[in-house]
Formats: sequence, C-alpha cells, structure tokens
Amino acid sequence: MGTNKFRDSGSNRSVSIGGAVTDSTIVTGDNNAVTKISLPIPETVDIRAELEALRLILKRLETDRASDIEKVLHAAQIEVAKPQPDRNKVGEYIEQALTYASGAAGFGYLVEKLIPPVRSAAAWLGANWYDILRFVGLSP
Repeated sequence: MGTNKFRDSGSNRSVSIGGAVTDSTIVTGDNNAVTKISLPIPETVDIRAELEALRLILKRLETDRASDIEKVLHAAQIEVAKPQPDRNKVGEYIEQALTYASGAAGFGYLVEKLIPPVRSAAAWLGANWYDILRFVGLSP
C-alpha cells in the first residue's frame, strides 16, 4: 500500500507546466469549487438592449442613488449611440451604475436577473472590463 502524498500537511501544491496552456483552469488546494463561465461573442451583443435591460432591472431598487444610476446609464446609452463608441467610457458608466446599485438594500435579490445583461456587457466591453462580473458573483 503506497502513501498518499496529498494527505501530508506539508505537501507541495505547486504546478509545473511544460508547454503552452490555453482555455484551461488550474487549481490547487482542498475543497475548491471552480465555476467557468462563458461569455457571448462580442459581435453578437446588442449593447443598447443590454443597457436598457440593466436600466429596467436597477430601476426596481429603492435607493437614494436611483437618479445617479439613471444618469450614468443614460450617459452610457448616449456613448453607444455614437458611430465609434468609446468602450472604456461605457465600461466606466456601467461599473459606476453597478457600484451605486450594489450598495442598495435589495440588490442581492436582483443579482440573478442582472447576470445576463452584465455577462453580455462584459463580453462587448472586452477583457479589460471582465471585472464587472464580480457584481453578479461571477469571475472570468
């Protein structure tokens, strides 16, 4: 009967990879849960519709920041209406709206409904904006 090297409290949990790794998840440790999400293809996202969905969902919150949320999402809608919208500006507006909203009572009840438009917005915005997924409990 051999020994289980992973039961030793001083076991080495390092990972060594001898080549390229793409589209992989590498996890070390005990009792880890890994959830891998997929994002839509950016070109398939109708960002105007996703912004409207965000606005309608966040409008349900009773918060003193409601007008601030409305203003930044309106600014995002104006930006995406431009022939060449600045995705970083749109990302900043969405992040600001979600920041305001996440501090409101009842935000947790809306998270499930927010997942689709936030996933789509993150895909459209690009990798620099995947961090907005944290507002709905996801990570890239």
